Amino acid sequence: MSKNLFIIIATYNGMEWIEQSLNSVIKSDIPSTIVIVDNKSTDGTPAFVRKQYPQVKLFELNKNTGFGKANNIGIDYAITNGATYIYLLNQDAWVEPDTFSGLIRLLDDNPKYAIVSPIQYTGDGKNLDRNFPHLLSPKNCEHILNDLVVGHLRNDIYLTKFVMAAHWMVRTAALLKVGGFMPTFKHYGEDDNLIDRMLHLGWNVGITPLYKGYHDRENRQTSREQTVYMNFIRFLTRCMDVNKNVLWIPVWFILYSGKMILRLDAPLLLKISYIFKMFVYIFKCLIHRAIYKNGIISTFRSPYDK
Repeated sequence: MSKNLFIIIATYNGMEWIEQSLNSVIKSDIPSTIVIVDNKSTDGTPAFVRKQYPQVKLFELNKNTGFGKANNIGIDYAITNGATYIYLLNQDAWVEPDTFSGLIRLLDDNPKYAIVSPIQYTGDGKNLDRNFPHLLSPKNCEHILNDLVVGHLRNDIYLTKFVMAAHWMVRTAALLKVGGFMPTFKHYGEDDNLIDRMLHLGWNVGITPLYKGYHDRENRQTSREQTVYMNFIRFLTRCMDVNKNVLWIPVWFILYSGKMILRLDAPLLLKISYIFKMFVYIFKCLIHRAIYKNGIISTFRSPYDK
């Protein structure tokens, strides 16, 4: 299989997982170029990679730029160096030896698909990743749950509306048309937004039950501050979704402001600051919508987030 595959891993204090992640890539049944973009880790991740994995292309940033911007740097490098396919792999995630080759074969056979993900399991492989079960619902992925129950899973890709970017095999040709992650989303929401733009331009996104990926995050707890932040992100992703009617924006503003206010255990100033941010981002969202409704940006930077 003569495909130019690049693996992009954005890291921030990833020492707990990076060895297992990189070793799984190295044990893959097809060769690849590994690119790590480090968001100024303080736990020794870059030094460990330099010493133990000299074959890795390592970018060391001078600040934590977030998941999206870091991945964009890796994506830009991959495209410049002739990548046909790009696999986005979380720092706390790893794969089976046949994951990459299998996903590439599926994309080769399904040219309308921009992204395909394996089934994502917990780090120990005993359960599905905590956010993955709802992705298998008929609302998101129409046929996979039915086929699983009746024992007739297809040896193919199932069309989906969303899948987390912890494990994405991405067609470079699609990225060249759609662009990369919007840096507006520093952490969370960037994968929603990129998929929304893919769908808007006619690409498909899918999940396959044929291959596995692992994501070690099952023991993490969500703080009250994170809950408020995630309401802000959900508002932002809906506002920036060019597939949805702009008239819904005031409704989403009221809905997510209300959810923040009702979070009584969260600090009042924190809630007020995020509600103010939502108001400000309405105007950025309108700019974003106008750009993507009327043209295509082949860039890996936001038009207003330098």
